[in-house]
Amino acid sequence: MRTRFGLAVLLASTLAWTACKSSSSSTPTISGVVVSGNGSFTAKNATSQLTATANKSDGTSENVSNVATWASNNNGIATVTSAGLVTSVGNGTAQVTATYQGQSGALAVLVTLRATATLTPTFKRLCSPFRGGIDIVVAETGNSIGYDLTAMTIRFRDLSGNVKVTKTYNATELAAALGGSAHINAGGSKIMTFESQYTPVVETMDSSASVEATGTDDAGNAITINLPSIRQSDRC
Repeated sequence: MRTRFGLAVLLASTLAWTACKSSSSSTPTISGVVVSGNGSFTAKNATSQLTATANKSDGTSENVSNVATWASNNNGIATVTSAGLVTSVGNGTAQVTATYQGQSGALAVLVTLRATATLTPTFKRLCSPFRGGIDIVVAETGNSIGYDLTAMTIRFRDLSGNVKVTKTYNATELAAALGGSAHINAGGSKIMTFESQYTPVVETMDSSASVEATGTDDAGNAITINLPSIRQSDRC
């Protein structure tokens, strides 16, 4: 009887130890997912690699960026690849989410686009007496968003720096000078030309010009351009 009792105790102990060992060596579960990385953009088509980290029940963590399921709630603002590479698309905020084994984490992506407005002038001495002219390429060089020019002032100065010509365009006049619209598309350009006689009449050789312009881009940001001194090229 004692032998049977001893065997029963031994068997029970063995089963209990086995169950305990099995429980302690079980696979840890995923307790949460954290998404990290740069989620702020100021240019269109910029990219950023995000990281998805899975936190486990045993206190460890694992990089699951390549096996998580990635998604953006607004592909018009930002897109994300299956490996977590984010690309900025449009102005605004999007939520990028990584999901792994039923747990999800998210990162807010903020795209704040600004137009890169440029004026490239060519100032010229015209062959008819006492006249000057300027050709201005108006462009958006950031390929991000467009903008509207709202005002522009052009001044011609003689060799001594005295202002001899002043022309100020309002929005309507700029639209006419730029072919019907003062809006410059992202990555686009237009050209405008202004010519005038110097008043009072004075020799235009070696004179200079300045250009000031203001506008607003498609995201509502103010634009100010100031080109203080443009040297003349002699076309005669």
